[in-house]
Amino acid sequence: MTVDAIIKAGGGPSRIGRQLGLHHASVIEWRKAGQVPVAHVLKLEEITGIPRHQMRPDIYPPPAGAGDPPDKTTDPAAYGSLRWLTAQRDRRPAVDISSVELLNGLHDED
Repeated sequence: MTVDAIIKAGGGPSRIGRQLGLHHASVIEWRKAGQVPVAHVLKLEEITGIPRHQMRPDIYPPPAGAGDPPDKTTDPAAYGSLRWLTAQRDRRPAVDISSVELLNGLHDED
């Protein structure tokens, strides 16, 4: 979801700014950043009715049963960087270890 759509759903920069205690210019700056600041997502969810996972899918994964969630092992934006890194750490190697040992043996013979 675009920042413009979120701002429009909230009644514009001035209205959102008042409700969040911000100057409307701060809300307009979100457009340049291309995303809503994490600190305001939950309040914006109340104001606009737009689910948090649609505003910031990089921070809030879709709820269970909301279709097939993105694969957290291949899509870091889907679950946030820390969660993605943790998933990467816990993954099993994609290469068969015996193949690596074989390749190492071939290298040693050269």
